[in-house]
Formats: sequence, C-alpha cells, structure tokens
Amino acid sequence: MTGRKDAFFGGIKALSPIFWGVTPFDLIAGISSINRGLNELEALGMSVVVFSGAAQLAVVGLMDRRP
Repeated sequence: MTGRKDAFFGGIKALSPIFWGVTPFDLIAGISSINRGLNELEALGMSVVVFSGAAQLAVVGLMDRRP
C-alpha cells in the first residue's frame, strides 16, 4: 500500500505547478458556461470534450440558450 500512496502523492507533487495556472481558467470557463444557460453537467461535458480553453470561451460566447 505504501507504493501506491507514494505514487499518488508523487503525482500530486508533479502536477502542482500547473494547478495554479489552470484552476482560475477552469473557474472562468465554468462560471461563464453556467451564466450562459448551461447546467453543471453540460458545462462539465464541454470541458471534457473541448480541449482548447479559448475554443470553450468562444463557443460559450456564441451560444444563446435563453428560452
């Protein structure tokens, strides 16, 4: 069990530098998606399918989900 635990925390340590740059963008993309009318599942699905952050914001800006 110690090997898996060490590997887990080693992965967290390796990814921590990028975490601080990605997290604010993730919040901006998620909040703008929800403000545009997507529900939480749709916003998460778009983040999983669309790999380009700029494309996510462009799509959200072009969407009109108002009834």
